[in-house]
Amino acid sequence: PKLVLTWGACFAALNPPAAARQQHRKPRKSTCPMSSARGSRPRPPTTRPRRVTLLLLALFPVALSLPAGAAPDHWLFLHVAKTGGTTLRAAVFAMAKEARLSMQVEYGTKANAGLAAAEGIPAFNPAKPARIIMGHMLTYRDPEQGLFHDRLPVNATYRYIAMLREPYVWVQSLYFHLAMYGRGRESAVSTNAASDMRAFFTDHLTRCSCLLRDHSGPQLPRCTGSQLIYWLAPSASAQCGSHHACRGLVDAWETVAVVLVSEQFEMSLALLRLEFGLSVTYLPKPYSKNQAPSSTYAQTLTFADAGQLSALVASTCMHEIYCRVRQRFEDMVSASGLLRLQGPSVGWAASADA
Repeated sequence: PKLVLTWGACFAALNPPAAARQQHRKPRKSTCPMSSARGSRPRPPTTRPRRVTLLLLALFPVALSLPAGAAPDHWLFLHVAKTGGTTLRAAVFAMAKEARLSMQVEYGTKANAGLAAAEGIPAFNPAKPARIIMGHMLTYRDPEQGLFHDRLPVNATYRYIAMLREPYVWVQSLYFHLAMYGRGRESAVSTNAASDMRAFFTDHLTRCSCLLRDHSGPQLPRCTGSQLIYWLAPSASAQCGSHHACRGLVDAWETVAVVLVSEQFEMSLALLRLEFGLSVTYLPKPYSKNQAPSSTYAQTLTFADAGQLSALVASTCMHEIYCRVRQRFEDMVSASGLLRLQGPSVGWAASADA
């Protein structure tokens, strides 16, 4: 990564390459189930910064940048439900203002009007699209207009951004969120929440069967009416067809240029700042915008119920998709140089909305 600083030579002398300092340390083994298929790619080990480096960082803020590349005409941000997106939207809007980038949202007509009134973010305008466009509707395919990027001006360049969350936790959070707002069959959390949650997930999986590990069925619409559509990456194909061992669904996520994970929310925000051409001198500390009462998520499952739900999630490609995204995210962090901003006692905190 490129370091924008005037004392680069001094910094490099005080901090020899990590490989030179830790040549006897074995590379960390990947826990990704897809790693054997992708091939082993050891990542640079995290190192403990020297005290003099921390002093220099305090005296001379460092601006880090991702590898050089032309900025796109539009950044298309897929807001995956229950990944901390409400907090993330507020952070992205603040970055847009700082970087002097226009921003619009696409959550549907009613939600767009509410956000315009509450947060001051205008709705998506096909005639004059903003530089940053964020929303749930970027995931869906319009029957007449196709995928969202098909609605952009001809020859416009774009980059997709998305944040995912560990699948098992995501399913639970999504269920209780929908139950709180009384949407669909999960209109109320009953005394048997575990049973209802399994029924909820099974129902959505039925409408998105191509997310199963080995799908040999016919070409289907992109999970119409299913919340699991968020786990399908945008691509040129409007269909969700056959695949073996999740390979096609996992590889499709390579079309998303910037991948983030909610478990490492602060580092994700730092990567976004670099993506929008902003400097990063410290890891951002976001303030949660989630207004849901804590009791909504204060639910418990027995080991038996948890095991059954885990088995359902494991029957899908969600873990493989998340694993590939997580590995790409860590590769991006390592390449960006952001790990140098972490002090000896600073960890990658998880601060996503429940």
